[in-house]
Amino acid sequence: MTASHHVTEHVAIKQVVARLAEAFTPTVPDEEISETVERIHHRFDGSKVRDFVPLLVENAARKELRTHTRPTTRAG
Repeated sequence: MTASHHVTEHVAIKQVVARLAEAFTPTVPDEEISETVERIHHRFDGSKVRDFVPLLVENAARKELRTHTRPTTRAG
């Protein structure tokens, strides 16, 4: 991976954390969101093709974080 790709992926992962924090805060603490994304991102450490890593990380993290949310019921 070139330095440029590394920086781009790093920025994309930070954006993933921001999007997930927006979607899951206050139900899931920001620390847990960051830790979840970091842990899942490390699953791809040996991957040679990096183009879709941020998308794959976001999808896996979103799925995992959904298990922490409780469905809300609307009165009406």
